[in-house]
Amino acid sequence: MKDKIETYIGFCVKSRKIVTGINALETYKKRLYCIFVCNTLSENSFNLVKKLNEKFKVPVIRVYNKTLSEVSFIDGCKVLALTDKELVKAIIENLNENYEIINK
Repeated sequence: MKDKIETYIGFCVKSRKIVTGINALETYKKRLYCIFVCNTLSENSFNLVKKLNEKFKVPVIRVYNKTLSEVSFIDGCKVLALTDKELVKAIIENLNENYEIINK
């Protein structure tokens, strides 16, 4: 069963307000509002996400109990960022036990 977070991420995917992959995030020039990471992300990749967090200064949310691919319906997705400020606000207000804000 889908939760609200999956629905909100789905809205971002459909409206193309999403950036996927660490390489895409490293070269992204516009404003991001949130970064999601999969619980299966490697240590090296997670260190790159920490550097991205320093660059963008946004919340990093780790997904538990599912992979990020299952939540976003994007095959092989381990890292994604959202560019819709209002949807990110709604996501943070509705976080449940399957998601954890790692740092703000």
